[in-house]
Amino acid sequence: DRVMMAHPFSGIATDFVVAGDAIVHFVVSARRFWEDIGFTGSTMTAFRLEGEVQSWLAATGHAFGALITPQLLYELGRAWYAPRLAIDWQPATPAEATALFAAHGLVGDFWSLA
Repeated sequence: DRVMMAHPFSGIATDFVVAGDAIVHFVVSARRFWEDIGFTGSTMTAFRLEGEVQSWLAATGHAFGALITPQLLYELGRAWYAPRLAIDWQPATPAEATALFAAHGLVGDFWSLA
């Protein structure tokens, strides 16, 4: 699959095939996602190689957060958003969200909402 995004350094549209070592870096921990959802989303950044993450962090001054694969991000997004079409949908509680992250192997303080 091809992904289009703005390159994190140049802002120029870049496309790449999601394969091999492609990763997505999260700066903001799950506990703080909704404090500034715009900033949270703007710092969920895809990279072709893990080494690019360190260069980007040095250039932006952000601290290292967490890395996941694009496939895992897709699977998590699918599980997170699928129930929202139900008439009786309610936002996930912190415990439910933490359990959903854990079901996808995302455990530890970074992913905990408790």
